[in-house]
Amino acid sequence: MAQRGKATRYARPIRRILPQTERRVAWLLAAIVATFSGRSAAQTDSVTLTVSAASSLTDAFESLSARFTDEYPQIIIRLNFGGSNHLQRQIEASAGRGIDLFASAGAEPMDALEEAGLIDSDSRVDFAGNSIVLISAPGNPIGITSFNDLGEDRVRQIAVGAANVPIGRYGRQVLRHLGLLERLRDKFVEGIHVRQVADYVARGEVSAALVYATDATELAQRVDVVARAAPEWHEPIRYPVAILTDTPHAREAGMFIAFVASPAGAQILAEFGFLPPPIGRGVRCSKADATLSYAQAWTAMKLSLIAATGALIFVFPVGTALGALLAKRSFPGRELLDAFFTLPMVLPPTVVGYYLILALGARSPAGHALDSWFGVRVSLTLLGATVASAVIALPLMVKSARAAFESVDREYEYASYTLGKGKIETLFRVTLPLARSGLMAGAILSFARAIGEFGATFMLAGIIPGQTMTMPVAIFHAFTNHEDRTVQILVLILTVFSVLVIYATNRLNARQLARMRNRGA
Repeated sequence: MAQRGKATRYARPIRRILPQTERRVAWLLAAIVATFSGRSAAQTDSVTLTVSAASSLTDAFESLSARFTDEYPQIIIRLNFGGSNHLQRQIEASAGRGIDLFASAGAEPMDALEEAGLIDSDSRVDFAGNSIVLISAPGNPIGITSFNDLGEDRVRQIAVGAANVPIGRYGRQVLRHLGLLERLRDKFVEGIHVRQVADYVARGEVSAALVYATDATELAQRVDVVARAAPEWHEPIRYPVAILTDTPHAREAGMFIAFVASPAGAQILAEFGFLPPPIGRGVRCSKADATLSYAQAWTAMKLSLIAATGALIFVFPVGTALGALLAKRSFPGRELLDAFFTLPMVLPPTVVGYYLILALGARSPAGHALDSWFGVRVSLTLLGATVASAVIALPLMVKSARAAFESVDREYEYASYTLGKGKIETLFRVTLPLARSGLMAGAILSFARAIGEFGATFMLAGIIPGQTMTMPVAIFHAFTNHEDRTVQILVLILTVFSVLVIYATNRLNARQLARMRNRGA
């Protein structure tokens, strides 16, 4: 195991001198001693610390790390932000290697890593607290003034964190305390971390959201705070930070923790709206109402099939027509047009999802017109999942169709023309039958791609159990919530489905080749 650093060595004599001192206090004092005793020697060596931190700490930790680096230029801080649960899974998957420090927005992710022996328990310190607020779009267009207003019809959707994500757990505790939880479940749009939850409101996709007060402060120009939860409505919100046991930079990591927990660090955290840490360690939280049931898993499969079928209804004719155009016609800009329709296959799905939000989001001209004129919403709906799947699957159909039409021997078409057949009749009686194998293969592959689409669907349609939670989204949701059994089942279902798709495609190709050989004979 890597060295634990000077801080651990200094902690032992401090505990002997002050036997009543708690281990964490002793460790923190030792870290401060190590900081000043080793500072001059450390200045000659550059060390990079990788800090995984909850997304709600983004702005505060960027400021903290900048101030820390100004004071200790030999230590470079590399920040990795995300949902606390997701960061926990990353650390577990890598056994803590490559990460030096972890700061979570709640005790439970840190508790799990401590039980697994992946953090140094002596280094764990609660350094900040927070509170829960209810936010709406700027100007509060629907006029909500309290949590109780969330049950009214004018509140269409409410963004909350996933059930085992800290912000989701605290938000549900607030609603449960007020007797609103069961009434509002059907309105929930789930986010994997608090920044995503707040962004739904800032983009105008949902009516309201429950977020940390610090995130509402940082988004003050884009959201309005309409109500605040009393501290007794939820368990104390605590932010612990600890050193990973396998870090080779324990001393430098201890220096960073000492700075975060120092008066200077507390002042920076207060500037971003964080509260002092709650007193005491607290108890481990319940994981209630997070587990996906088997019925919900099958519902996710059904939603995937519906979205993929809807996508195929659009993709097959449009992709076939585009493939025929690109294969049969030569015109200026043909290859540029081909590149445009191939782009979703090359771009990361999240980039495609971002473009779709710009084009069809609630505040886009097209999205607003569809909603106000026809009452049709695309974002955060099953229609949005269908649109995202179609956009991602279309390039496969276009490419397959173009290849299929280009493989058709033109002599057969010319022969049809000499027999007096027109272009339309030749298309349906000669060209399409000869291209059928490639078109069917393209349709099957497009359908399978639509079934497996995640990135663009996640961004445009979100996570709404029973409404937009398709299979890939359900797998990600279950993985984030540590439902490994559910993940295994869902992955197995998709794997079997994919094997069947490949088998069906190969069978179609084999039959078409057999027909061509028979004609040749």
